[in-house]
Amino acid sequence: MKKILLLYSILVFQFYFSQSQNAIKESLLGSNSIFICSGILLSLVVILFWQIWRRNKKTFDNNISTADTILLERPEENNDPNNLIEETEKNYCISSETANTIAKKLARFEKDQKFLKKDITLTWVANYMNTNTKYLSETIKIYRGKNFNSYINGLRISYITHMLYKKPEYREYKIVALAKECGYSSSQVFVIAFKKENGIPPSYFIDNLKAQKPTSLQ
Repeated sequence: MKKILLLYSILVFQFYFSQSQNAIKESLLGSNSIFICSGILLSLVVILFWQIWRRNKKTFDNNISTADTILLERPEENNDPNNLIEETEKNYCISSETANTIAKKLARFEKDQKFLKKDITLTWVANYMNTNTKYLSETIKIYRGKNFNSYINGLRISYITHMLYKKPEYREYKIVALAKECGYSSSQVFVIAFKKENGIPPSYFIDNLKAQKPTSLQ
């Protein structure tokens, strides 16, 4: 009886032992499967990102190459004053011949200092040059790069600034007198225009001139 029980116990032990080994093997196989699947998934992710990076790099290189081509093929800017009118005819109504004619009259207008006339207007200057206001405005824009008001203000302030440099007696003038001297009926408008052209008000400009040595003004 004891032998039978012992044999039975051995058989039961072997059965449970074999079951335990099978369970351990299945567990290990499951872990290996998870590890293999994770490795395959990681590899796919790496390959995907590499493909995206390669495609983006290729697109970037193509864009750089295109930009370089555009820069190389871009024509040089034409700074030749003789071709200024021909280039701007596309944007203006005036012909090159008419603009050249008015430009010569502008030069005479500046030399004769007609810009010092009080209450000067675009219409008056156009009539003086035997043209219309549109053509005159376009010529000033083309040749001087300014509108009419800025053009006149620039000439007037340049004139009075030159006089303040060359003639010390002008530094003793009142602001109102200086304004009238260069064509302004309003001293306030004169001060604004002077500051815009020279960066400082006329009174401060005059004080600086007075503080300088006479040799430094020559």
